[in-house]
Amino acid sequence: MTGCSREGCKSKAKWAPKVSVPAEGWPIDMHQPLSAILNRPVCDEHFPEIKLSDLLSDDIRQIFEIAARGKQPPDFPRAFLSKVSLSSAEYNLFARAAADNGT
Repeated sequence: MTGCSREGCKSKAKWAPKVSVPAEGWPIDMHQPLSAILNRPVCDEHFPEIKLSDLLSDDIRQIFEIAARGKQPPDFPRAFLSKVSLSSAEYNLFARAAADNGT
């Protein structure tokens, strides 16, 4: 069982935050925004407390900028937050890749 990453919470984590950043000048429905799943699992109660502005640190912004090199730059004002179930195939792929990279 993965516990919630919020300090003092003993609940089971169910979600990981996913940050998506569209390309500058492109409608979201016309392309797939760059996305990153963050290794900060939380429970149902604490997911609504996550703020996108807290997740878009300078380091995270730089990662998106590097990933977008040679493409349209990231449009951070249109970034959005969603959640990924810890039991989903998408999260399992992320967790395996993170383990392979030692992160």
